[in-house]
This record gives sequence, C-alpha cells and structure tokens, in this order.
Amino acid sequence: GKVLSFVERVPPPSAGAPIAVAHAPGGSHAYIGRGAGLDVVRRNRASGRTTTIQTLVAGTAEVDGVGGVRSVAVSPDGRFVFVAARASVAVFERDPITGLVSLVDVARDGDAGVDALEIADDVTVSPDGAHIYVTGFNDDAVTAFRVGSGGDLTVVDVVRDGVEGVDGLDGARSLAISDDGAFVYATGFFDDAVVVFARNLKTGELMFVEVHRDGVGGVAGLDAANSLALSPDGRHLYVTSNLDDALAIFDRDIVDGTLSFRGAFFSGSEFMENAYVTVSSDGRHVYLVGAGFGTSMVAVLDRNGATGLLTVRSILRDDQGGVDGLSFPADFALSPDDRFLTVAAPGDDAVTVLARDEGGGELALVEARNVR
Repeated sequence: GKVLSFVERVPPPSAGAPIAVAHAPGGSHAYIGRGAGLDVVRRNRASGRTTTIQTLVAGTAEVDGVGGVRSVAVSPDGRFVFVAARASVAVFERDPITGLVSLVDVARDGDAGVDALEIADDVTVSPDGAHIYVTGFNDDAVTAFRVGSGGDLTVVDVVRDGVEGVDGLDGARSLAISDDGAFVYATGFFDDAVVVFARNLKTGELMFVEVHRDGVGGVAGLDAANSLALSPDGRHLYVTSNLDDALAIFDRDIVDGTLSFRGAFFSGSEFMENAYVTVSSDGRHVYLVGAGFGTSMVAVLDRNGATGLLTVRSILRDDQGGVDGLSFPADFALSPDDRFLTVAAPGDDAVTVLARDEGGGELALVEARNVR
C-alpha cells in the first residue's frame, strides 16, 4: 500500500487580533471585528462573561470583503451588522434570537459608484437605521449609504476634503451622529480638526456646517484628532488627540449642531496616547482607553453634566492589581445597560470585559479572554 509521510501542518485560517467591538440592542450579543474576520459573542447579561459562537474569516467561502477590519456597528433594530475594512464595507444580516450573522452585501472601493473607501476607518449607523456613514482615511472623505430593506447598500452622497467647501477631513477618521439624526461629526486626523455636517433626514445627504482646528480660535487638544463621542444629552462633544495626549471638550448647540470650545483635558501622557472615548448612557462618566508611559489602561472620569468638564476618578492599568488583557486597546464599547465595558486589545489578542459600578462608575475585571 501507499506510504504516507508528513509534509507540513497547515494551520486553520485565523481571524487575527481583535480590533473593534459593538454591542447589539438588548446586550445579549457583541460583535468583535478582528484583523481578518468577525466574531459573534454571546454575553451572559448577569455576569458579563462571554462565549464565542461564530467566527467568520475573510477570504473563506463563508465571507468576503472583511479583510483588514477597522470598525463594527449594529443597526438600532438589531437586524444588521456593518463591518468597515481596508477598502470596503460589508453588511451581515443578524438573527435576532441567536445573534448569528450571514453576509448579504459588500461595497468595495472601486465598485460602480463607490470611490472613497480606501482605509475605511469607521462606520456608524443613523438612529433610524436608514443610512450608514463610512470614513475613508486615505480618501479624506465620508460616504453615505442608504440601507435597503434587505441590507443592500447604495451610495447617496460623498463629502470630500477640499471639495464644494468641505474642510477639515484630511485623514477622515471617526464619526458620531446626534441622537436626533440631524448632525454628523467627523475627525480629520491630519487636519487636527473636528467637522460638523447637517444631515438630511430623508435622503441621508450631508451638508458642511463648520470646522474647528487645533490652534485656531483658542481651540486646543486636537493635534491628530482621533476618536469622538457625544454626551447622551447632546450638549457636549469629546474628542481625543493622539499627539496632544488630550481630550478636547466642546459645548454643542442642540438646535443647529454647532460647537464652541469649552476646554481641553490634558493628562500629561498618563493615558491619552492612541486613546478612544465613550460616555455612559446616564451621562455621569466618560471612559477612555489608551496607552502611555509604557503601559495600557482604562480611565474613569467623572463628568459635570452642566459644564461637560471632567475629573479623573480612577485608572485601571494593564498587568497591575490583577488587571490583564488591556495591552494596546484598539476599541471598546459599553453594553446597552451600561453594566459592562468590552475592550478589544490586540496587544494581548484578548477581548476583555470590565464590570461597571452603576453608582460610582468604577470598573472591575470580569474576564480577559484570549481569542487565538
């Protein structure tokens, strides 16, 4: 008979390190974007502990268009999961009971009518679920897509830096949409700027309103503007800076969407390098994940609801005090009930869950689960 000899061990396809995280409505499932794929995670709503129930890997028969994942978002009704990747945005239909997903559409840079998705850094969904918005970091642009009833995507608008009066989008990075859906905010990484757009609620189209730049008109803390988040009451916008090691704070007019600079929170490199920001839904606390002084951490900041100003409450540092799984955090998200914070930490190849004390906002480690 034939003699078999060992040639090589071929490892199974890997979805890569965790990069992005988003929770579904209800909080029973989370979606973890990885360098080359997507994990569906079931979450115990009482304990916060997680179990991976599905892994999709780019380039397999199951899925395409999610290589180089950058961002994940879930529609408000929980029907669709959107994944922004290296040069595409993919749509997955979601089973509302099991949380499992299946690919329904991919819009790729270079497809007919699609021309601004090179390094699609962030994707966010309008509150009515009718449109998604995607930044193109290398294209200095934001693309608006209409989401069809079956999840299919159609480009309805593209706004580009330097075109038709638009300014501040050089290195378009992150997005936030007001709760009423009327305004979209974007950071321009290389412009050291935050840009305001008015959104047509019917068509999804964007109209440039204004830009705020670091060092102009007294504005500070926007050098290499990165992540941004609106307070739940819509009265303040928080923007992180990669090079200023700062968090810029803006007052927001809830009628016309315009911003006025309130001040900058400087940490002295304590935790602000490559930082990302979110605000608890009760508006009492601002959370930051970032790296500084050779370690990675999560910071809890108390928020003054009237002024928007911040004070540090506590800091959890990776590999200190029993905390693990926070190395070089790339994204994080609070669960819909505000009880748990989920962190994607590629430095540890980990998805880490922290429990939030609803009274004081303090965080405590629940689990740091390696995904490899």
